[in-house]
Amino acid sequence: MTVPDEQAVLTATKLARRLNPNIYIVARTLYSSSGMQATQFGADEVVKAEQVVARQFYEMLLRKIGKPDLSTPGR
Repeated sequence: MTVPDEQAVLTATKLARRLNPNIYIVARTLYSSSGMQATQFGADEVVKAEQVVARQFYEMLLRKIGKPDLSTPGR
């Protein structure tokens, strides 16, 4: 579930889980706190925008200083 309204994502997650307990739900939230709510409401997976952005900055900085991404398998 990805819509630009975080409250709508939380509401839809809760409703979808209630209507179909077997559905696989991936929710997108802006913040970790909302991501925790989405999990509590029944999301199986949550993509948290603030963590994705932080990860991208980290990877850019590692490339800039010439260091490999140590968290990537095989490096």
